[in-house]
Amino acid sequence: MNFFQIFKRNHLTKKINQVTEQRQAASRIGYFYVSLTQGDYKKAWEWLHDLDISNILYNKRKQSIIITLGRPGLLIGYKGKNIEALQKFLNKEYGCPISIKLKEEKILSALYPMDPDAYYDDEF
Repeated sequence: MNFFQIFKRNHLTKKINQVTEQRQAASRIGYFYVSLTQGDYKKAWEWLHDLDISNILYNKRKQSIIITLGRPGLLIGYKGKNIEALQKFLNKEYGCPISIKLKEEKILSALYPMDPDAYYDDEF
């Protein structure tokens, strides 16, 4: 094998590992919501759907999870109770302290106009 074949194999292996780590982080967050609803999958799915999560990134070196979502206030919860419970749950699951960072995706909120009548012109 030449250098480029080895590099390509290592690069693909790293990408596959990153995808599986992110998938595991997403499934752990989903399991947290299932446990929060005492096993009611339908209610957990509705809560996760309301969050508008678009991306979950897990950084193994920094031990952090970055969640990109449309409605971060729902994940934070009243006085931060939901995010603290999620952090405790993830710390227990991973066995080490995990930091959670939230990114609001503002493009989703920009897609929905506040007043739909303001965009229609009656002069046609």
